[in-house]
Amino acid sequence: MTHAVRKPDGGFVFIPASMLIAAWWLYKRRLIELRDLRLWLAAHELTASRCSLKEGRVPDYRLEEFARLIDSGCRPVASVARLERVGLITWSRSRVSFATRLSDIQAQEHDLLTASVQAVQNHKRRVPVPRRILRHLARTTRPASIATVFGHLLRCLYYRDGGCSPVGLCKAAWIAEHFGMHVRNIKHARRELESAGMLLRHETPQWLLNRWGLRVEINLAWRPPGFVKRRKSPPRERVIRTQSPPPESNRKLSSKEETKNAAPPLRSGFLETKKGSGVDWRNVHAQNLSDDQALLTLYEQATSWAILPRCESTRLQFFAAAEHARRCGRSNPPGLFVALVRRRLWHHITQAEEDAARKRLRRHAFLSVSTRPAPPARSRSPVPSTSDAERLRIRREIERSLREAAAA
Repeated sequence: MTHAVRKPDGGFVFIPASMLIAAWWLYKRRLIELRDLRLWLAAHELTASRCSLKEGRVPDYRLEEFARLIDSGCRPVASVARLERVGLITWSRSRVSFATRLSDIQAQEHDLLTASVQAVQNHKRRVPVPRRILRHLARTTRPASIATVFGHLLRCLYYRDGGCSPVGLCKAAWIAEHFGMHVRNIKHARRELESAGMLLRHETPQWLLNRWGLRVEINLAWRPPGFVKRRKSPPRERVIRTQSPPPESNRKLSSKEETKNAAPPLRSGFLETKKGSGVDWRNVHAQNLSDDQALLTLYEQATSWAILPRCESTRLQFFAAAEHARRCGRSNPPGLFVALVRRRLWHHITQAEEDAARKRLRRHAFLSVSTRPAPPARSRSPVPSTSDAERLRIRREIERSLREAAAA
């Protein structure tokens, strides 16, 4: 017999059983779409991932996280709007709240919703849904698979005596009746979940199988396909040194070549400038922030590595970020500058800093034009000089030719 465990691997989220049924009922009534139902499940996972924030920190819920967790081309803005319209969810950048009672649901046929929820036994309890199953449902695009998981969660997973009890009896015909699906699709989805390892089948007597269904266990240690467990670094070894080691332990010297006067480790994002060192985006110096030519070189490197798009506005913002880092960066201006550019935190830049950046760009453009070498002068062939005697002789020849032409 399987005993209850304190919590599944990866944690769990309490979801009222009535809300699971209500969310599916709203989907079947076409008040929300399947992508909206999946986003509702993803929102539970995102709130659970922020449940252990330190005191004084405010969570930040971005719609891009919903789309990334759903792993599809849906539009989260429209989905959140539909979920808020029916009352399932209330979303803001700092808080996401969910409906916990049927009175919170906004539907015209509210009496039918109440009847659908009351038709399920133990609908007033909370279901401890494992977070790995939540992430799996958020990416599932088959309604039969979602209905099958919902049915087994309602029938087989309970929270008793401070632990999760994952074994129960569930009939495919019961899921098909209460979730409006074909029993053949439910059985096919259950076989797929069994092959994936999420559901574990137990031997069930025939009389019990006919009356209440198959004995099924929800695998609380289930890992989805391709799951990679994050490894934590081992804690640092605590070394207590109260005195120097005795000379006997250091008789054998090390064979490694070590530098006695090794330079101390430098801070990330800030390095001392050396003579002859080039400008490199991976190693920004404090002096680069004041050099216009160095900043242009850094900008070219950032655009060539696709960190920023190449346009006039980003170049101005790049110089303005350097001005902001020079004025506000106290201990590590280059690190602040790199963070502003990589994260594109342009809203921290003031108007005065942007004006200063614009002046720097204009000054650099003027200096580059004024210091441009002049084009070489075009060589001209020297004009031979004519003496006065030669000019007088040419004049007399012309006058004589005119007289002869007049006499003829």
